[in-house]
This record gives sequence, structure tokens and C-alpha cells, in this order.
Amino acid sequence: MTKNYFATGIISKSTNFGEADSIFHLITKEYGLVKAVAKSVRKPKSKLKGHLQTLNHVNAYLRKGKNLDLITQVESINSFNSIKKNLTFIAQACYMTELTESVLSEDQPSPELFDLLVSSLKFLETPKNGILLIHCFEFQLLALSGFKLMFLECVNCQKEISENSHVFSPVQGGVICPNCKKTENTKLISLNIMTLKILRNMDRENFSLLLKISPPKNIIRELSRIFDESIKELLGIKLNSQSFYQTIVKH
Repeated sequence: MTKNYFATGIISKSTNFGEADSIFHLITKEYGLVKAVAKSVRKPKSKLKGHLQTLNHVNAYLRKGKNLDLITQVESINSFNSIKKNLTFIAQACYMTELTESVLSEDQPSPELFDLLVSSLKFLETPKNGILLIHCFEFQLLALSGFKLMFLECVNCQKEISENSHVFSPVQGGVICPNCKKTENTKLISLNIMTLKILRNMDRENFSLLLKISPPKNIIRELSRIFDESIKELLGIKLNSQSFYQTIVKH
């Protein structure tokens, strides 16, 4: 990376630093996670202040620093204002950005993860079903992180799953067939047939179809448990924004 560089990113977090500075976390397409300081950004006359808001999609010009990089110039691409007007959308967007940040490293770019986050935030602006959007996002993020969940065939023996095979293993990362279930010692989750159909459509990447449907609450709860357990087991993380998002959705 050169001393001065350009990055396109989503602002995922900010922290006050000193009397008027702030440290920002940017999920960038070119460099992965970038942590940088903006000088005097909390002063009323700061030219950067309006652009450096959490969830903003920005073009940023930065200078490499010893401990923290310095944001020298920034311009907004999309402020996602319609998301910021709705508490549920804010909770969902913060969860997606925090989950993305949790699997990124500094100076290790993942353009696919960045594009997934941006496209998901854009869809959230005109939601058809925000709950399934989140689960489609989680499924794709796990796949891009090297943990593709398997719903078309048994994760152990790779045999095709029949319609009466409704058991999922978060530890194994997929559906377990009746034969393998007999010897499986990990935690298992029983699946409703409708839940399995939704998950199989995810495996087939029929996301446009899934985003048009509105499953009943019992199916949504089952899907939430599947992805909550999978993220905990496969990624080993529990996010603060996840609890906030789930509390908001329940109400």
C-alpha cells in the first residue's frame, strides 16, 4: 500500500478520540478492514463530518500512518437515509456490517464480501422481507468465509437428502441424513419441511425468489436458530448487534 491511497468503503463503526477527533472502521473493497482517524471531525465546521456517518458508503482518501491511517478527504456515495429512518432497518444494517467486519482482516481484501454487503444494504432500502434478506446474507457470508452450509445432500455421506430428512447440524454445517443421524454426536436441530425448502432454495442460490416470500413466525424462528447456531459454531462469534437486532425484530 502506498503512503497516500484511495478506498471505497462502508463505515461500520466510529469512536471518539481526543478532544475533537474520531476513529472510524471502514469495510473497504480494496483493503479489507481499515481503521483510520479523522482530525477535528467533531468540530461544527468540519467538512468531513457530514460524510463520516455510520453505514455511509463512501469514497475515502487516506494517508498511511504509523499506528492509524489518516482520512484526508471523503465523499458520500450513498448515505442510506431510508434505512436510518427506521429502527428495524438500522438494527439489521448494523448486524450485517458488524458480521462482515468480524470475518475481515486488515490488509486482506474480500471484494465479494464487500459487494454482498453493499447489495444487501441497497435491498434493505426497499425491503420485501427483511428477515429472509438477513438469512440470505448470512448464508452467503458463511460461504464466502469458507463455510458453505449444505442443504441438498447429507454433510457426512454426501447422499441426496429426501423430503423426510429434516435434521441439521450446526457443528457439521449441513443437513444430516437418517443413517448418519444414528451415529452423529453433535447438537441437532429438527427442521420443518417448509424450513428445509427455504434452505434448499438458498443452496440453489434462488435468492430473488426467497426475498418475495413471507414465512410464518415459527419458520422464521427456526431459520434464526439455524443461522445463530451455525455462526456461533463455525465462526466462533457472538455479536452485540445480533442481540439488539433480534430484540427489535421480536417487537
